Amino acid sequence: MVFTCDFCNKNISECSALYFGFDCMCCTNHCRSQVIQLNLQIDPKMNNPHTWFIHKRRAQKEKEKEKLLTKQKSLTDLLTQLQM
Repeated sequence: MVFTCDFCNKNISECSALYFGFDCMCCTNHCRSQVIQLNLQIDPKMNNPHTWFIHKRRAQKEKEKEKLLTKQKSLTDLLTQLQM
């Protein structure tokens, strides 16, 4: 199974080490420390996990998926463009 780093989106192979922290899966300790620093800036007291980096990242990915789905045109719209 191929995993992706939640911070840098790099593919992580099965034989590579995984670094976990703050609900993120990272490819290196550097990426994990970057996630930790971002989360400390966002939530210094660590009381609101719903505001952490990974949740914002997942929300961005969901918005990108929605944009891709909403850009689809109907068959009639495509046919009218062909007729012009």
